Amino acid sequence: TGDTTVEDISVTDDIYGAIGNIVQLAPGQMQTLTFGPTTPTHDVTNVGTVRGTDVFGFPLTDQDTAIVDVLAADVRVLKDGPALINRQETDQLAYTLNVTNLGELTAEDVVVTDPLPAGLVFVNATPSKGTCGFDGTSVICMLGDLAPQEAVTITIDATVTDRSRPNRSTYPGRSSNNVREPRALGCESSVMAGRYP
Repeated sequence: TGDTTVEDISVTDDIYGAIGNIVQLAPGQMQTLTFGPTTPTHDVTNVGTVRGTDVFGFPLTDQDTAIVDVLAADVRVLKDGPALINRQETDQLAYTLNVTNLGELTAEDVVVTDPLPAGLVFVNATPSKGTCGFDGTSVICMLGDLAPQEAVTITIDATVTDRSRPNRSTYPGRSSNNVREPRALGCESSVMAGRYP
């Protein structure tokens, strides 16, 4: 934007390093340098710096800051179920997996895998969206795409068969010793999503 020619121009970025060089720019002349593409995984704030000298040998420098808000899918799973099972009343157990996309982009090809805890026999798995099956050890649910803030509930029904653990029932945030035949319900569910746009 000055009124003299600038020479020996170098352009750098505080994150990516050297961007390029320009031999000379006349007053009012503009040149664009391109770097990348890059694939940031989180929000980025970076500073570009340009340095050069005018025709009289005086150094010149300028900076500008760019803020890039990286949009992504963010799929979370929450497992919930009864803290205790009284075998004198029932052998049936139902627990739920709540899967939510907390991100700003659609999560594609979402798959939830839930290993069935020992001592349980699989009966059924019902998702509010998609399909579920049982491979002999784990419940696997194919939920398809989840839009931003979309949630899916999976209800898993099982039968308790293990009578050998009369000591303690556990679940994240809950525990008790006051039931005759409690059953531990593990929390090992995993969720994966495929392509992000």
